Amino acid sequence: MASTLGSMPAWRQMDAFRADRGHGLPNWPDWCFLPMSGFYAILSDDAQCDRLPLNQMEDVARLAAMGTWRVTQGIYRFDPAAHGENGISDLRPGAGGDARQINARLY
Repeated sequence: MASTLGSMPAWRQMDAFRADRGHGLPNWPDWCFLPMSGFYAILSDDAQCDRLPLNQMEDVARLAAMGTWRVTQGIYRFDPAAHGENGISDLRPGAGGDARQINARLY
């Protein structure tokens, strides 16, 4: 598999994919930092293969999460006193609603 990106760190590859959005690559919605296929391409290029084994799909998800977070590096801190005020009593997964509901209540 020939690659022009293989020698670049993953972060630079992400930037290169985003710069090529709508030009050499298909366009994607503005709300999407980079499609999962872009993160998959970075990892499969690094592994020098066309298809990643199923057990590496978690790595694709991790890279997507870290790569997207890298842009803002936002960290939320919730004031326990504000939970009840915003209708949020438990922030554990599955207990307090999904992230969109939580964000809508906080902003």
